[in-house]
Amino acid sequence: VDALLDLFPQAEDVGVLVEDERTGELKVQCQKHRKQAFGGDLRVPGTIIQHVVSDRRGVLLGDPSNGTGEEDGEGVGTRMGAPLIYHGSHYGVVYVESKTAGFRQEDVDLLQAIATQAGLAIHATRVANQLVRREKLERDLRVARQLQRSLLPASVPQVVGLDFAVHYEPAYQIGG
Repeated sequence: VDALLDLFPQAEDVGVLVEDERTGELKVQCQKHRKQAFGGDLRVPGTIIQHVVSDRRGVLLGDPSNGTGEEDGEGVGTRMGAPLIYHGSHYGVVYVESKTAGFRQEDVDLLQAIATQAGLAIHATRVANQLVRREKLERDLRVARQLQRSLLPASVPQVVGLDFAVHYEPAYQIGG
């Protein structure tokens, strides 16, 4: 978000909303206000989220020629958003707002390029986390199999007239 404020000097508020993996709900992951005195929660217009998610492309709301943006019904200024996507998977929205100066289509295109790279980074992070979880599960299953095998007798009892055998076969990954 710091880089977004540097890239867009007219921006006053920036934020990244990321979809929660379990609930699918968009949550503000990080935000920054150019004027630290404000410090409130980022309020992303539903219009931006709706357009970005449904169209899967960057959008610009407000009239950059006059800077009022009143035609969108959500206040003064211009706003732009871009989807965090990678190979068709939607991860969230990048949002940038200016209450005074306007954004142009070139700004939206740049924001879209940045959002695409961020979408790739989120995808890579989630895949890496899945691999770590899978490796931990496989390690836990190996330990469980070793523990269960250790419960079998090391040697069978020797009784005249009787033959004993020991067999272990897991049901699925562990158990048996």
